[in-house]
Amino acid sequence: MEDLDQGRFKPGTVRLENPAFVSAEQVKSLPASADLLWVDIREDKPDAGATIPNSIHIPARDLAGKMFLRNKALLLFDNGFAAARNLDLLGQLQAAGFNNVRVLAGGLNAWRHAGGVVSGDSLIHATLDQVSPAQFYAEREFSDIKLLDFSRQAPDKKSDDDLRRLLRQAVAGPGEHQVAAARILLMTDAGLDYDRFRRIADKAGLPPLYFLQGGKQGYRTYLQRQLAVWNRPAEKQGKIVTCGRRRR
Repeated sequence: MEDLDQGRFKPGTVRLENPAFVSAEQVKSLPASADLLWVDIREDKPDAGATIPNSIHIPARDLAGKMFLRNKALLLFDNGFAAARNLDLLGQLQAAGFNNVRVLAGGLNAWRHAGGVVSGDSLIHATLDQVSPAQFYAEREFSDIKLLDFSRQAPDKKSDDDLRRLLRQAVAGPGEHQVAAARILLMTDAGLDYDRFRRIADKAGLPPLYFLQGGKQGYRTYLQRQLAVWNRPAEKQGKIVTCGRRRR
């Protein structure tokens, strides 16, 4: 997805198709008799942060070991962008005997956008749509990600009406209907003006957006650091192989 020398991002080719992923609208239309246990699988305990009322918190890394939940109907949620991690988690749970597990597609970001109740500090709500460069890199191969690259648009020099028009065009794409199911990720050059884009998108009734922390510059820096690590000689990484053994 990245071609930073040319200033472009290549589209991913891996399709995200798994019936365990359900939309916020599908969840809200379930009958009242549906006995779902909502599980917040984010690493950090929500405490005063945003979460869904009456949910329980079990980090993704610990869930497969909670055998007392194996026969429960589980609905897992996080901030909504980590499809790759959640696909791996579904595989682990299935292998452990969990046979009734769903994942809230779009997570808290989509749930809040669909009018679902989100508890906690309202200031934290604004961070639910933030995506780190590492998270974006982990998801880069998926074809459902629609990247809105505003890095060359100089949004600070455009009116709200101009940005609203550009956003509508970018979300829909040429000759396409508006994308509702895709993970839509917006970036500016340095990760600025996101509050303004968020406000305009909400007023325009656009699908929920995600925002790349640090923008294109932040992602470029992340890739450069990763390349520096990958290109380090094994000796400098503390991975000296001697007689078939790895010494650290």
